[in-house]
Amino acid sequence: VTADERMAPPAHKIIKVVGVFLALVQLLLAVFILAFFANATDGAKANCQGDHSVTVSCRDRTAGVGIFSAIMQFGLGILAIGILVFLNHGKANMVGKLTLAGLLLLLSIFLLTAWALMAKDIHDYRDDYEHVCDVPGTWAAALSFGLFGWLNTNALVLVTMVSWLYGRKQ
Repeated sequence: VTADERMAPPAHKIIKVVGVFLALVQLLLAVFILAFFANATDGAKANCQGDHSVTVSCRDRTAGVGIFSAIMQFGLGILAIGILVFLNHGKANMVGKLTLAGLLLLLSIFLLTAWALMAKDIHDYRDDYEHVCDVPGTWAAALSFGLFGWLNTNALVLVTMVSWLYGRKQ
């Protein structure tokens, strides 16, 4: 425990703990998002009428944006832990946390794009096979976890900005 940590107000410690927790959730979500989007492009099984299944793949652009978002999300999750734990005051606090917030906002755009592309693929798939086959479970999981990742990223942006504000006053 450093002298800065002993002198930090309780609210700043709580913000740091919440931020690290959200960053750890970010890492976990990134792994799931990567797995689901990678599986969606390799071919996901869809159950059809008559007790048979077909293997379908989402568009390459959908998988590409989803995989890139997951890799970026994982990297920013690690970066967020480091910045939230070690940068608590001074110019390094300002530069590090504002840069992190900007990168997280960029990630938010990529996650929202991946989510929208997967929703479009599901919509197009339902137009073609609505009465014959179900939507592949992997596609629905990629859609759900993409949304959770987007929400968690936005929460991490807010916590990062609040942490910057508290660190700025020290």
